[in-house]
Amino acid sequence: MAKSKLNDSIEYEKLLILTKFLENAPFERWSNHNLKSSAAECGFSSGYVSLLFNKGIDDLTGYFYQILNRSLAESFLKKNMYTKIVDKISYLIELKLDLYDSHRRAIPLLMQYNIAPQNLRQTQSFLWQTCDQIWFLAGDKSTDYNYYTKRTLLGYVYTSSVMYWLSDESANYAETKKFIRCKLQEVLKLGQWKDSVMRFFEKLAE
Repeated sequence: MAKSKLNDSIEYEKLLILTKFLENAPFERWSNHNLKSSAAECGFSSGYVSLLFNKGIDDLTGYFYQILNRSLAESFLKKNMYTKIVDKISYLIELKLDLYDSHRRAIPLLMQYNIAPQNLRQTQSFLWQTCDQIWFLAGDKSTDYNYYTKRTLLGYVYTSSVMYWLSDESANYAETKKFIRCKLQEVLKLGQWKDSVMRFFEKLAE
């Protein structure tokens, strides 16, 4: 089998297992047991699953975020009509939540998995990747200290928005969209304050 066809086949099998896993998550939780049983339902042995997801549930979680980030980029590039960066960021967070909404019953279980002490380092890595992608798609080209500040502050907005969205029952998640805007305005003010402080110290160093 040609390498490209083999890669396509592996990708198809991983996506098949992930889809079944998400369907079963409300009953089997976000767990290795769910991964194995979902793969078995798809006709794959536990040994083969170990080849597809070498680190088990950790790899499947990373794969899920990879799929979401890929879909986020595709959706944004097709639909974006905004010019201001803050509008783009707000819209990107909304798009990400729309992607989550397809698996709404599974997402609370993913959040529980993410905050387990043994998973925190991995969760921070996934969060950073998401924030980095959002800023990149919004057009950010910073390379100085602002690169890290922007992504750290966005991490706060993003995680707060996800948690708010999980309990939002308003039509089309209108309240979540307001919440995102409010949080972005908060961090914009904080970011402006930090910039002023940095400029002050730079002047002292001259």
